[in-house]
Amino acid sequence: MNTQGSAAAPPPRPRPPTRRRRDARGLATLEWLLLVAAAGGFTASMSAGLDHLIADQITPTQPDARIAYVESRLTAARINDRSAAALAALHSARADDATDRISALEAQLDRFRHDCENLADAYPEAIRRAIWHWLPIPLAFPPTAHDSSVGNSAPARADEADDDAAADPTDVDGRWVCAVSGPAE
Repeated sequence: MNTQGSAAAPPPRPRPPTRRRRDARGLATLEWLLLVAAAGGFTASMSAGLDHLIADQITPTQPDARIAYVESRLTAARINDRSAAALAALHSARADDATDRISALEAQLDRFRHDCENLADAYPEAIRRAIWHWLPIPLAFPPTAHDSSVGNSAPARADEADDDAAADPTDVDGRWVCAVSGPAE
């Protein structure tokens, strides 16, 4: 038997690649770090929230007089704007002779008067008193033919009305105004 050439051993088979096992200790360390960071963030947010809660309980809740001053003026301006809209609607209702709308709008103007007069109670630190009064607004009328011939170019004013004008102030040009007075500190 010839041992040298004929019976050669097959070449060794390549080994399948082995997967290296990762060390689980590194993954566990990362999870613990994330858990500790989340707990630290939660603790910090709760600490800040608790500080604000304690600070809110300690500070007095009295309103600032300057804020009340501004709020009172804004409330009066809102009342004035709404009363001007109601007054315009009242004039329109009177022109249409709509008695149901007239009474509703007069009631609305009365509510505005009541709201205005209660401003002093609502803002005692900012308003000394609030008055609901009629403010006549002088309007210029276009000159007529006889005004230009005389040379009088001064426009007529609404408060120079005839004696037959009604006593109701809403029949002349003007508007209801909520006038407030108080310390301007």
